[in-house]
Amino acid sequence: MDYNKIELPLTARSRTDGDSYNPLGLKGNKKIKEILIDAKVPREKREKIPVVLDQKGIVWLAGFRIAERVKITDNTEKILRIDYKAD
Repeated sequence: MDYNKIELPLTARSRTDGDSYNPLGLKGNKKIKEILIDAKVPREKREKIPVVLDQKGIVWLAGFRIAERVKITDNTEKILRIDYKAD
């Protein structure tokens, strides 16, 4: 993620009903529930996947795509890398 586009602090939580964001490479928002269903993530595992947020909203669904608004570009000077290791 482009560190300079992030509004600190970052927090992590489980998904809530209606959560959506604009994943990298997609036009417009998509509900997290739909992303997880499309990826065939079993229902019992969906609540365990962290949602990472800054002060503006969701920046990453752990293990999936970052948000379009924090993507790395040619103008990026500082990068934030977050690793996620699923059970």
